[in-house]
Amino acid sequence: MTNKQRERSVAIAKDVLKQIKHLRIVRDRYMVFPDGLFDYTDIGRDMQSMLPRLFRYRKKCRVCALGACMLSHVKLYDKFNLPGAAAVWDHSFRDNLVSAMGERNTCLIETAFEKASIVYFPDEAAEHNAIAFGRQYKNDADRLVAIMKAVIKNKGEFIPEAKKAKRIAA
Repeated sequence: MTNKQRERSVAIAKDVLKQIKHLRIVRDRYMVFPDGLFDYTDIGRDMQSMLPRLFRYRKKCRVCALGACMLSHVKLYDKFNLPGAAAVWDHSFRDNLVSAMGERNTCLIETAFEKASIVYFPDEAAEHNAIAFGRQYKNDADRLVAIMKAVIKNKGEFIPEAKKAKRIAA
């Protein structure tokens, strides 16, 4: 993980914590917008220019952990182009976030939030710890808050520390 990725991860985590009370946090596809918020004329436009419209309706948008991180990333740094459709599910979306936060970080955040192995992850101990960390929180929003606080605490790196579950030495 580079220093730039660490700095951006901390900034993104802090912004997610500021925005969380205005978002519907759910285990779902990255971001799901309500019907009619965007239409075919918006495809290919940069999302940063559409943030004011998006933030007016953000309570109606559903985001998962990576979706919340992506919204903050777009707000703070990026002019990510809207790929299309009411649900943003695109490889460019994930690649964009990975470039900001790092591959390992992104995988562990997603694994902890979903409380399950979501992507192939070669470090089984870290994956187990992320799942155990996530299982400590029944509420999706509480889980995301804990993940973002851990990212800030560890200077940009998500190191899942499960208090109730057995931790496996990495």
